[in-house]
Amino acid sequence: MSAAGRDGKAGQKAMRGRLLEPRFAAHIDGRFRMVIAGAAGGKVRSAGHLLGQGGLLSGLYATQRDDYPVTVMAGHSVCEVVLDTMPIGYTGIVRPNVLAW
Repeated sequence: MSAAGRDGKAGQKAMRGRLLEPRFAAHIDGRFRMVIAGAAGGKVRSAGHLLGQGGLLSGLYATQRDDYPVTVMAGHSVCEVVLDTMPIGYTGIVRPNVLAW
């Protein structure tokens, strides 16, 4: 049985995402890469999400990639955010512009 069949939502339309219209001007040239690191449960992923959302609201392309262990509230948490004026094909970060921890 599919996941949709188990929760009783088979045949229903998928939820639509929220469109973020640009409201601000971006002042970056080219690609901006930021790595946010901290302890699990330290809102690292939330901070990355807000950074990416700010980029989208500024008319930029944005990606977010997270790394954290399967244990809850234990271990590390790393979030990589890429912002660019052009579409982003590769989301990995070899050398960040900013590292926050």
